[in-house]
Amino acid sequence: MAQALIELAVFSAVLFYLIGVSASTYINSAYQQNSRLQMMRMALLQSYKSSEAGRADRASGTFQMFDDRLGTDVGKYGSTDRQPIVASGSGYMSTQVMQSVDWDDTTNLPVMDLKVNGQSFVLRTSGFANYYVFIPTGMTYTTINNVPASAEAEVHVGPVAQDNLDCGAAMGLPKAYLGHEAARRLTFEANKYKDFFARKVTYADASCGSGGARSFDYRRTGGAAFLTAAPYDCNKSGAYWAWQYDTLATVAGKIDTTNGSFPQYDLDGDLSEETIYALEAKTCPGYTAYRAEVMASSLGDVDSSKSYLDYDNTYDKPGFRSDMRIYSTLDGTYLDIKESPSTSVSTAQKNQYDMVERIYQLNKNMADVQSFKDRNPGVIETSCTGATDIEQLSSAGADCCASSTATCFDATNKRLYIRSRISDTRGRKWLTDTGATWQGSL
Repeated sequence: MAQALIELAVFSAVLFYLIGVSASTYINSAYQQNSRLQMMRMALLQSYKSSEAGRADRASGTFQMFDDRLGTDVGKYGSTDRQPIVASGSGYMSTQVMQSVDWDDTTNLPVMDLKVNGQSFVLRTSGFANYYVFIPTGMTYTTINNVPASAEAEVHVGPVAQDNLDCGAAMGLPKAYLGHEAARRLTFEANKYKDFFARKVTYADASCGSGGARSFDYRRTGGAAFLTAAPYDCNKSGAYWAWQYDTLATVAGKIDTTNGSFPQYDLDGDLSEETIYALEAKTCPGYTAYRAEVMASSLGDVDSSKSYLDYDNTYDKPGFRSDMRIYSTLDGTYLDIKESPSTSVSTAQKNQYDMVERIYQLNKNMADVQSFKDRNPGVIETSCTGATDIEQLSSAGADCCASSTATCFDATNKRLYIRSRISDTRGRKWLTDTGATWQGSL
């Protein structure tokens, strides 16, 4: 008899454990599925509203949500842990898909929507700026790997209003946030080929491209020996894409402002193409200089052409950082049990307050910081400028958003501290009649 009771108790415990795991898995899956469906519907709704208003900013809408929801564990006062629910959705209405974006037409720049614990942000995925590209003159390289660092090309970013190519003023502008390899490739291509404006083409173009063999020179070595290998033979189907090179006159001739036709070329050597609205060249002391009015994804609040794998520095990697914080306060939380000969009263009250801090790294090369703040006036409660990441690591400065408990934008490091204040208030009261016998309850 005792053995049977023990086996029944063990079996019951295992059974209830499996039921709990199944319920927890079901609830988590339901959270995820509901969030994904909700994001898709929100993306379609935003795209519809944008198209109805005649704007192209959400012609292809993207909506991303990040929620810290209470877990499914069972405790005396309910769950005290939170788990992240991440979902994204996209959709587009075709009304404005082919609408062109004119120079400095900020209302039609593409955007994405980010919602974190109920706080909504509008982030641009492209921006306008003047690019000033300075190519060192009189230098020749045999391979890309021997480009000296002191002779690299320089790319400076100027505001939209600064539309003249003044050598001294342009060199004084901030440098574009480019990788070392990108600058070396830009320098190499500009000195190896006079027509260094590059654009991607597919094998469907049915030729080696206007540049001949060098169109398939993936490593930018300048030679054609690699074409002897079958996978890279222009006459075979092994090559799926290539880079073609054009001269300044060819690129400038493709700019058609009247019909809203603007070419796309990789102007700064980052292997992502920019839309060019105006282009001019000038000889500066020691450099051949180019000025271009561009729209580029690398200038948006977020850079959709880059991933975290493109950055060596942890503090530069875009998106949510892994270091999050939750500060919880329990005020007035209690469990009260009162027994009497006739009744048993069990009262539970929970009053939990969580402050969840998540850090979102924006594009460090974003062109218009003030516009970002103006687009999100209700959710960005405070903004500041302070020490850079390098200064903070060397203990030469402090994080300007560290002492705040509000949603804060660090304009120096282009970083958003999203602080959500979430309350969890609940209670119950159970009353049990203990005066009646079991026969009386039948």
